[in-house]
Amino acid sequence: MSDRDEDHKAVVLAQGKALAILSVMLERDRPFRAREYGEYLGTFAAITGEVEHREATILASWSDIVMELANTISRSPGMSSLQG
Repeated sequence: MSDRDEDHKAVVLAQGKALAILSVMLERDRPFRAREYGEYLGTFAAITGEVEHREATILASWSDIVMELANTISRSPGMSSLQG
């Protein structure tokens, strides 16, 4: 398989894993914050990195993006209503 094919496969698998985590969190009886989702993605990226480096890199990047959003929400008075 070419590097491009491997990269494409990694993106698809990482998307599926990120959506699976989100689906599980949505099934809970309580709401969750963006920070919590970002932390789960980060933890999952670290675990995934033991076997799948490409997927882990993608998941870690998404975790960083979500955590940055969570920090923006917590610092922005106009976005405080999004915190729940």
